[in-house]
Amino acid sequence: MAAGASQARVERAARLAAYGIVSDMSYPHIRFLDRLLTWLWHRIYEGVRVAGIEKFERLATTHTLIYTPCHRSHLDYLLLSYVLFHRGFMLPHIAAGDNLDLPLVGRILRGGGAFFMRRQFGADAVYAAVFSEYLYQMFRRGHAVEYFVEGGRSRTGRLLPAHTGMLHMTIEAYRRGLPRPLAFVPVYFGYEKVVEANSYLDELRGAAKRRETVGGVFRSLRLTRESFGTVQVRFGEPIDLADFLGDARDDRPVQALGRRILAGVNDCAYVNDVSLVALATLSMPRQSIDETTLRTQIELCRRLVEQNADHAYAVTGASADEVIRHVEDLGLLTREHIADEAGDILGHDPVTAVLMTWYRNNVLHTIAAPSLIACLVANRRGIRRVVLRRLFDAIYPYIARELSSLGSDGFGDWLERLHGVGVIEQRRGTVSAPADPAARYRLRLLANAIMPVLERFYITLALLHRAGPGVLDQAALMLECRTTAARFSKLYGLDSPEFADARLFSAFLAHLTENEALIADDAGRLKFDERVRDILRAGRYVVAMELRHALEQRDTGR
Repeated sequence: MAAGASQARVERAARLAAYGIVSDMSYPHIRFLDRLLTWLWHRIYEGVRVAGIEKFERLATTHTLIYTPCHRSHLDYLLLSYVLFHRGFMLPHIAAGDNLDLPLVGRILRGGGAFFMRRQFGADAVYAAVFSEYLYQMFRRGHAVEYFVEGGRSRTGRLLPAHTGMLHMTIEAYRRGLPRPLAFVPVYFGYEKVVEANSYLDELRGAAKRRETVGGVFRSLRLTRESFGTVQVRFGEPIDLADFLGDARDDRPVQALGRRILAGVNDCAYVNDVSLVALATLSMPRQSIDETTLRTQIELCRRLVEQNADHAYAVTGASADEVIRHVEDLGLLTREHIADEAGDILGHDPVTAVLMTWYRNNVLHTIAAPSLIACLVANRRGIRRVVLRRLFDAIYPYIARELSSLGSDGFGDWLERLHGVGVIEQRRGTVSAPADPAARYRLRLLANAIMPVLERFYITLALLHRAGPGVLDQAALMLECRTTAARFSKLYGLDSPEFADARLFSAFLAHLTENEALIADDAGRLKFDERVRDILRAGRYVVAMELRHALEQRDTGR
């Protein structure tokens, strides 16, 4: 609205904005949705598993709760409200994008507690003020609230960087003063088969994002003919806002809070059957693996998740054979019968292989630390423990930031665990790959899980280093990185959609800048210190020869 608008125009605009935002929660709507969702869950799921509610039961009597789930699917908010309703908790008012305010559908969602917001407020100060005040009034009256700090659904399976708008308004509301303190409750959804799989697959392969329509909603009813396995709804450790702001040493508390919430979501991750299979099969060059190796790799990944006492991770208790059979039944794993003692060949067709990256990325953070150690050890005859520790400390924080991981890296504990499962050897302060070829192969497959992340880091640093300090600005470097990553992916068959994702390159550069390993001069050109060279030297023992060759070709082709 233009500056100097009359009071009447401002009031009219504010009233229209409020009518477009507000929820209209009503018990008849809730009872209708309860019956509908009970029918739906029994049709499409083999079970809805819930864990972690005891973490905030008592807190609900003293605090106003803000549920902050990961955003995997449109079913997220329906599942969360359904679970809370059946556990006797106050239903949250849910922030939803106004793209869902469709005829009939929007009215039903409002009755269930949804309030709608624009994707972008732009320069509309009136709308921003009305929305902020609406949020404050909900907190002041003690209503539970739910919003997705990622903003939208993740198409790659990774958590998206936090959008800080809602967090900023929440902190402002807290500082204005509220009758009850605020606490965030991270929530993790673990789907064995996501209902939007087909649309995500199209978007992962380059198609434009589909717009929600009423017709699309009714077409989705066809999903009731399929089975989508089980779904996990897991609640993480609550975050008291007053305690967080009191302890925060970051000069950007909103950004720090966003990272803390996302890390809290991932900290209660569940590694289901499909994710376990994806961790193993996608570590193979052609996403196919013999049945015997698949069994052993499933058990290796399961043991590593189970032994991680620093986090609240959980993993399926099904046997390897049960896991394989279940994923086959879901149509996500194909079998080729081979008359061989190693067993049949199991894998994915090219289309399903792309989709499986989504399920792997849900849980990649759960084995990131041991996978990095495997990378640093697998291609060497041996490495001194102190050198391995130094390299791990230089690289792991960047992986943890990208994968929204939280807590201790547990380097020493991981060495003992990897030694305990027989994939590394330790002698006189030296760590090496095992002599047994089968165990060495398991180590290599474990290393391959995190390898695409390290290869992306290597591309960034190699291009920066070869250009030299003070030559490239961030935009030029980003273009070089994406072009090189896309070319390498095409040449060597890496069908992982996020490999050339600009957001991941940008986030890595931002973290380098925060750590002052990267500094922009007055003209915006990037300078770097010795840490970049150290990581590159370590990378020569880790990344594939093909990647080094691709970078050398790009360098000589200038």
